[in-house]
Amino acid sequence: MTKTTTIKIEIKKIFQLASVPLGIFVLSAALGAVSLARSRVHIEVDGQTRAAAAYKNFTLGQILAKTGITSAESDIVSHDVNKPVKPLSLVKITRVKKEKKKITEHVPFRMTWSRRYNSNLRKTELQKGVEKTITKNVIETFYDGKFYSRETLDEKIIAKEIYRLALLSADNKVEKIYDLTKAAVMKMVATAYYPGDPLAWGDGTITFLGQKMQRG
Repeated sequence: MTKTTTIKIEIKKIFQLASVPLGIFVLSAALGAVSLARSRVHIEVDGQTRAAAAYKNFTLGQILAKTGITSAESDIVSHDVNKPVKPLSLVKITRVKKEKKKITEHVPFRMTWSRRYNSNLRKTELQKGVEKTITKNVIETFYDGKFYSRETLDEKIIAKEIYRLALLSADNKVEKIYDLTKAAVMKMVATAYYPGDPLAWGDGTITFLGQKMQRG
């Protein structure tokens, strides 16, 4: 056996001897990693899933504190924070936010009475009804930033009586509506020619506008 062959055999033995503890180390590390993974708790919060060690006899609250995760009293936690949590459990924390708001709702015109007139230059309809304004103080609840529910604390209803004038088409369809409560109020004197007045009615009587007076 040559010297070179002897050296190769000795190097091979050294590698064989070294591979045993190395294999044990790798196996131990792998088992440790598996054991660590199996002892973790997964926490779903704020759109992320975070892993935390499930320390023996530690409550969920203590685990959250060690992980740096805080939760308010209003938040919804899927597990009891005062009790230990099993490894591999999924803990979900839902952020709950409440906002107090004042909202105003307008209830459209509801007709309670109407009368149509055909003696004018066009068909019209006089309408009477009610419009309402509802003011509410509410509390809106959001889960993880998304609207969840609304609770009404109190409400105030103001009803207003409205008169409207509707212009109608030949087939009685509404073409235009005037809100008479918003119309300008004017005082005026109207003068008319009355056929029964002998001073105003006669042949050749001329109106203020220079037209010959006649019926219609």
